[in-house]
Amino acid sequence: MNNLKIIKNKLTIDESVQFINTVVHAFFSYDENGEVINYTPYLGKIALKSNFIKYYTDYNYSDDSDKVYDDICNVNIKDYYEDISLVQYLEIEASIYEKVSVIRDNYINSQNGITRLLNSISDVLDSINISDLDFKKIENFMSKFDESGINARSIVDAYLNSNQYNR
Repeated sequence: MNNLKIIKNKLTIDESVQFINTVVHAFFSYDENGEVINYTPYLGKIALKSNFIKYYTDYNYSDDSDKVYDDICNVNIKDYYEDISLVQYLEIEASIYEKVSVIRDNYINSQNGITRLLNSISDVLDSINISDLDFKKIENFMSKFDESGINARSIVDAYLNSNQYNR
């Protein structure tokens, strides 16, 4: 989509901050408390184009979300570099990716070993169809743990000392 008219070649500080924050926010999914729960770079890339269109062009958004999405996907921001303050835009884009990197790293680091272990266990439990379980066999299997002296602590210790945990 190259028929957009640039109506603003340079953003104000407030517009720049809103542009950055809106795009950065789109790179993540959040829980009800506002905590990051997932990294969604594909949404961030769409938000970058959408905000470029919003802040720099005369684009008229319609009620047809499929058309708007198609228009956003077909914009090549580089086609408009000569018509905007490229230095400012590239600084905005760099700020976005820098802030995303910090938030993503904090999110990854917050996923400590126990959290990763619990998430892995949760994934396994979610995949189990309880109606397929033979509880007599499970009871027999679990009794083997009692006989061998293996307990939850030894399983956690083994995991924490494994390559899986230290990745």
